[in-house]
Amino acid sequence: MSKIKMNNSANDVSLRKAFKDFTISKSAEGIKDKTISTYCFHFNALSKHLDIDMTFSELSKSDFEKMIVSLRTSGVSHNSIGS
Repeated sequence: MSKIKMNNSANDVSLRKAFKDFTISKSAEGIKDKTISTYCFHFNALSKHLDIDMTFSELSKSDFEKMIVSLRTSGVSHNSIGS
């Protein structure tokens, strides 16, 4: 999977909006609905541990560390966290 390239204006986009744009882009590329559904499942799971209305410029390393601790405390496996 190719990495998302971000420009400076992308820093003001929320994670929610960026994910929506990502899924639209993947649909346009012809990615199967089942795959997009899996992406949505994982994103919704993450939304319980990270504020997806934050913009990229608001995110910090600490936010990700807190998310990982929250995932581990919830019993999510190491492999699932990596995914």
